[in-house]
Parts: sequence; structure tokens; C-alpha cells
Amino acid sequence: LRISPEEGLEVVVPRRYNPERVQRLLQEKKTWIIRNTKRFEEDRRRKILEQATLPEVIHLPALGETWNVRLEKGNQTGVYLCEEGHATLSIRGAIRKIPDCHHALRKWLARKAKVYLPVRLQAMARKHELSFRKTVIRGQKTLWGSCSSRGTISLNYKLLFIEPKMVDVILLHELCHTRHRNHSTRFWTLMEE
Repeated sequence: LRISPEEGLEVVVPRRYNPERVQRLLQEKKTWIIRNTKRFEEDRRRKILEQATLPEVIHLPALGETWNVRLEKGNQTGVYLCEEGHATLSIRGAIRKIPDCHHALRKWLARKAKVYLPVRLQAMARKHELSFRKTVIRGQKTLWGSCSSRGTISLNYKLLFIEPKMVDVILLHELCHTRHRNHSTRFWTLMEE
């Protein structure tokens, strides 16, 4: 059984599989199917709501910053975002294009993360005598971070939305993966140390 927001429920049946067993399997997995279908529907509704609105305030606990968001309708066909002082973001131009405004905000968050996260990661690496090759900032949907076999640590700009102590735990987790590429006992021992 596979279930996804795009395809819904998919039942893959091997050749010569008894069709009566499929019905039994579906009945046995009914709770799982309903739970995931509801979750996908809630995610879809949330995304629709997010796509129709823009935040008035953006809290970035990792940085200890709160930004007020100001919208200024303009004659431009594009959307432009700029910082005004230390606490106000101004989104100007075609502000009715909500997806374009979201795109501008994501780019701004990624820029903020590129300034903060690599510096924090480097400090943590020095403190714990761990090393990595480089840092990449991304907007992964399901990961806070990852570490490649070549020592590149990818971090999610959404880390800016969590508390600094939790950011440090995630950074340390990825740094420990530079030594141990799995979640073995040795990995967790290194994390504890």
C-alpha cells in the first residue's frame, strides 16, 4: 500500500495474488489509510490558506529577531522585498501576487540563514573538534539538515524559526555525521560526548 497527496491510495498487487486478500488487507489497514488521507487533506487545506495570506509578523527565535511585514502596492509587475531598519520588512510592487510574495520571503529567509547558520556551524565544529567541507542552505520540506559523504552539510533555512538550543542540537547532529554516517551506537556516543 502506498498513499500520497498526488496519487491518493495505490494498491500494488503481485501477479497471482488472491484478490480476496486485498480486501482483507485494506480492511486491516483501514485506520492507517483514513489517518493518512485526513493528514494529506489537512496539509492541502493549510497550504491553500498559506498561499492566500501573508504574515504580518515574522518571529525568528534562532536569531532573537521579530520582523514586522509591511505591504506597499505599487505599479511594478514584480515583487520587491527590502529591510527597513532592523525590524521592518517592506514588500513592494505586485503584492496581489501572493506566491511571488512568498517566494521573496523565502529568498530573504535563505539569505538570513546563509549569514547565521554557517558561522554557528563553524563555531560548533571548532568547539567539538569536528570538521566539515562546506555548508549549503536549502529549503527542504522534511529535513532540518543532512550531511553528505563528502562532508557537505546542508541546512534548512527554516531552522531560523526554532530556539537556538534546538538549532545547536541539529548542527551538532550533522557534525557528528561527518564521523559516523549512520545512527549507530558510536554516533550517539559521540553526540553525548
